Amino acid sequence: MFVTKDDRITANQAMASMACTTLGAGLLVMPRVLIQEVGTPDAWMTLLLSGVLVVLALILFVKLSEKFPKKTLYQYSSIILGRPLGNFVCLLFCLYLVLTSAYELRILAEVIVFYLLEGTPKWAIVIPLMLVSYYLLLGGVNALMRLFQIVLPITLIIIIIIYGLSFSMFDIHNLKPVLGDGIAPVFNGLHHSFNSFEGYELVAIYYVHLNEPKKAVKSFALGLGLVVVIYMVALILIIGSLSLEAGMLSTWPTIDLMRNYEIKGFFFERVEILFMVIWVMQLCCAFSSMYYGASLALSQVLRYKKRPVILGLLPVCYIFTMIPRNINDITRLGNVISYFCIMMFVIAVILYIVYLIRKKVIVHA
Repeated sequence: MFVTKDDRITANQAMASMACTTLGAGLLVMPRVLIQEVGTPDAWMTLLLSGVLVVLALILFVKLSEKFPKKTLYQYSSIILGRPLGNFVCLLFCLYLVLTSAYELRILAEVIVFYLLEGTPKWAIVIPLMLVSYYLLLGGVNALMRLFQIVLPITLIIIIIIYGLSFSMFDIHNLKPVLGDGIAPVFNGLHHSFNSFEGYELVAIYYVHLNEPKKAVKSFALGLGLVVVIYMVALILIIGSLSLEAGMLSTWPTIDLMRNYEIKGFFFERVEILFMVIWVMQLCCAFSSMYYGASLALSQVLRYKKRPVILGLLPVCYIFTMIPRNINDITRLGNVISYFCIMMFVIAVILYIVYLIRKKVIVHA
């Protein structure tokens, strides 16, 4: 893949890209789904375990990219597996990213309609956001990285404020007993927790743009680790502040956590409004990153220019975004994406094993 000087990204941008890509709808949806699946206060252990596995998968993708420093996953998968299988993997990855993009966008539309713009047609929210993302991606990967650098610090500041205020309601007894039902429930929701970190696989695309490839593991792992911590604290605060039962019954427990307190005399008495403003930007970042990955996959498989593909995929993404009829359908889509996330993990392992087996053949190919 030919990369110009304008397409180069720094180590800090790499960290921001991983954080902004994976810090998305999971913060709103994950607590309810995970608490329902695990059924005990130990749901945070499930999230921690999946976070560790995802970080290991990320490192595996980085190690693979190091073997092919000038190629993306879409290019070196064909070298490792052969063109037919490699193209199949790329198309599978493209489908996964399109579904994930649609999922992020639909969650954003649902939350905006529910809390901010009641009665607004969802298409009126989805289409403008897609067009803004399309305009952003025309500027290339560097424009995307600059947006990440702007949005991430603001997001972190607001999250720290919200988490700090939530501790006033926190009750440690809601997290007990630890492993009261044994270790088995911890594994029950493991497959559902994977889609909280959807998009980490894009490390295999962004790696080729790095200014300092030696810092790849540190930068990308730090970005993903930051998201693991944010999700973990959110889940613990929801269980500790709202109780396990409330977390199960709430559609958006993270927002309900914020609605349980207000700051008297402050400009924003309801903190969830401040959160919603920045979260619109954060979800746009996640959507744009995954949509860029899907477009790049299709353009490299078809060997076609990137810009027409970015435009051509918009109607496809819109259709997937509007297919779910209600929150139950959206949850089912999230479950499908969870299995895709596990599949991507398996593909990373398979690619690395096949590379080690065929290493001499590949080197001399």
